[in-house]
Amino acid sequence: MKFAAARVAVLLSIAAAGSASAEVGDAFVEEVVAEGVKRPCSMALAPDGRVFVGEQYTGNIRVLKPESGTYRLVEKPVACLQPIWDGHNESGLVGLCVDPDFAKNGGVYVFATQSREVQRVWRYTVKGDVADGAPALFIDKIPTVGQNHDGGAILFGPDGHFF
Repeated sequence: MKFAAARVAVLLSIAAAGSASAEVGDAFVEEVVAEGVKRPCSMALAPDGRVFVGEQYTGNIRVLKPESGTYRLVEKPVACLQPIWDGHNESGLVGLCVDPDFAKNGGVYVFATQSREVQRVWRYTVKGDVADGAPALFIDKIPTVGQNHDGGAILFGPDGHFF
């Protein structure tokens, strides 16, 4: 667990890159592991150690690959979800998670605000470091108030249910 917690702290520093340095506790080490990620807002750890990162306003899904004790940003995005509405700090690609059976099915889920009135969850199938075709609509017509407080955190619970 200590290794996992340290990795989370390292990955959180990606989000802090370019802004004032965040305070981290004594049990953590702050280390930038990738540069060039634009406004990272969500991330998910795959069972093989890769980290999928969602860029909030570009719609890009990026991947960090474990390499020699650190991570390497894969140059080409896994996919780019469009349109992305960037009308407020809490809109855009704001949620990302991997399927519990990711090793078998390559499922990556993305929550996005796509207009002032439209929020959806999409499912990509990832093969290697790229999406295999267009995303499938997973959940449509998620209510929004249109300006902010759009939500977006998505995950699978231990019982396999999607939240």
